[in-house]
Amino acid sequence: GSLWYGTDAIDLSHGGRIVDRCSRRARAEMYLMDAEQHLTISSWEYMNVLHNVCPETVSALSQHALDRWFPAKGLRNQKKIWAKIWRDVLPVMKPSYNMQASC
Repeated sequence: GSLWYGTDAIDLSHGGRIVDRCSRRARAEMYLMDAEQHLTISSWEYMNVLHNVCPETVSALSQHALDRWFPAKGLRNQKKIWAKIWRDVLPVMKPSYNMQASC
């Protein structure tokens, strides 16, 4: 099926993946599932990482990223687009990799 924030959550563990939502209280959900499971916490008590973000900041930075990755003119080569995305996203994902290694 298609992905939708109303039914799916993001797991930042293992380089990122989509999982079923744990709660209906928040508009969107993002977790570090490895940490939650390592601490043997019940799924209804998982800490939604998005509770601590500012939606306006996420929106502005997302628009900046989209403009950078998919400019109106110029870059049309998919390999180059994915290389730009990977360069921007990899540093953010590295802490998750490091945490996974230390658990």
